[in-house]
Formats: sequence, C-alpha cells, structure tokens
Amino acid sequence: MNKVKRLQPLVGTAIIIDEALILPADIIEELNWDERILLELEFVNDRWILKQSKVAATKFPGHKISDELQRSK
Repeated sequence: MNKVKRLQPLVGTAIIIDEALILPADIIEELNWDERILLELEFVNDRWILKQSKVAATKFPGHKISDELQRSK
C-alpha cells in the first residue's frame, strides 16, 4: 500500500519564473527530499505528479540558472 501523507498548510507560495516552478523550502523539508536526487514528472488521472526518482542519477553540478532565478534564492 502507498504511503499517503497530507501536508499541513505551508507558509510559502509556489511561483513560476523563466518557465521554472519555484517551491518554498518548507515544502521540500516536509517531503524530506534530497536536492541531489533528480525528480520525475508524470501525468496520471488528469494530475501532475512530481516525485523523487528511483533511478541512480544525480543532478549535474555545473548547471547554471538564469539571473532572475538566482535572485529569487
């Protein structure tokens, strides 16, 4: 059986900058996600699901983000 976890109302707000979805730190902390593990995006039953990948891969450390994304950090 899958684990179902309901998130409490969170402080931050998701925003979009340069076609990137920006999630507040409290969401990532609540999910216990590791930033080094890649994410998978899947469309199921009219909903998008974002989850950590089970594939043995990590993000490329040399990736540069736009100036506006950098300022949003």
